[in-house]
Amino acid sequence: MRRNIRGFREIEHSPSQRDTIAEIAGVERKTVYSWLEETVPQADRELRVASVYPILKEAVGSDFGVLHRVWRSKTRDGVSLESIFSSADVDLAAVRGQLAYLQSSITNLRAADERRKAKPGKGTDGKNGYVAESAIADFQRV
Repeated sequence: MRRNIRGFREIEHSPSQRDTIAEIAGVERKTVYSWLEETVPQADRELRVASVYPILKEAVGSDFGVLHRVWRSKTRDGVSLESIFSSADVDLAAVRGQLAYLQSSITNLRAADERRKAKPGKGTDGKNGYVAESAIADFQRV
């Protein structure tokens, strides 16, 4: 039974979302799984996730995998999402600023993912598209 904990009611079966929630809350991934199944998080952890999750959701939608790909990307000042979330108190303005800085990278990563999905070859539903579309030799008919 999944609990409706503030800030991550929408988490379905996405490991990348759970990884991100763990990074935000400053806990291990197994703790997030525990929160979703049986235990209630500490109030400060829940509040931290509840305040940041909507900002991240607005920036990346449900594609938290792309967020993980830019998690350690730094500005010229050496700031990254990872460094912002490593502090005890999360600066929401800094999160918004970093996401704005990363927006072009996020857009480019999404476009690359779409091109990769549309292109035949590896990455097409886990199959090799070149083989899947090849003619089949029937040696029984000889």
